[in-house]
Amino acid sequence: MKKYATLNHELSKVYKKISGKGPKYLKTYALENILIIKINWYPEKIFSNFKTDEGKQIIKKTYKYIFNNWGKEARKIIEEILDCKVTEFYYDQNMALSENEKIIIFILDNKIE
Repeated sequence: MKKYATLNHELSKVYKKISGKGPKYLKTYALENILIIKINWYPEKIFSNFKTDEGKQIIKKTYKYIFNNWGKEARKIIEEILDCKVTEFYYDQNMALSENEKIIIFILDNKIE
């Protein structure tokens, strides 16, 4: 669907603006009024040195900052492209420690067509 290609492109641009580089990939899935965004980004080599508990907390705080800022911008983009209102936004802060996909969930005010 062209809407999702546009959405993915715009969300990737915002991610690049906030983090400095775009994700490896960003995919969008819709299930009724739930929008699921899967992001996989390039690992930051500097974070491989943060093996201690304190280091892990630094990584989590960094990604919390990225997700919160990205989420604010993403909300506007989603509402504009899908013509609906975002009512909730979720992510798991512990995902920051994983080098796999990160999952972000947006709850919308109506079903996605």
